[in-house]
Amino acid sequence: MGRVYVAAMDCGGGVYQEYLEGNIQVMRVFALEDDPDRIRQLCEWLAGTDWVCIQSCIREDEFEPPYDLILLDYDLGGRQMGKAWGRSQEVAEAEDSGLTFVRLVKDKINPEAEIVIHSYNPEGAKAMQAALKPLESRRVPFGPAIKRLIEQFRKVH
Repeated sequence: MGRVYVAAMDCGGGVYQEYLEGNIQVMRVFALEDDPDRIRQLCEWLAGTDWVCIQSCIREDEFEPPYDLILLDYDLGGRQMGKAWGRSQEVAEAEDSGLTFVRLVKDKINPEAEIVIHSYNPEGAKAMQAALKPLESRRVPFGPAIKRLIEQFRKVH
């Protein structure tokens, strides 16, 4: 599957169509997420925005900033990374993970973007924050807090 413009598919396509025609400005959002349930939630929360979701580092060439909001997960491909799961940080760096993705795209990220790491893996999220430096980022676990963050972000964008 190529780029996923969820807003155009089933979450507010009318607004997105007007965006394509240049009539209105729409918040641009990028998500690195591979969990189908989380992607469905994002579809609901990001309705009416121009958002792209990729599920793997293999597709890093589809990261096309500038974005207003960047949402990043750490564990990809159904694998849990980190000492608690018996997989070292070194293995994560060599495999499909949010840390690998950050290292691949860091130089392309627009500095004014709001970067949010929504992983439940504290070790991985911390490593991603370190790799993103000097860019600012924050850690907000996926769930109601992400929904509130998106709602607040919409008010100013």
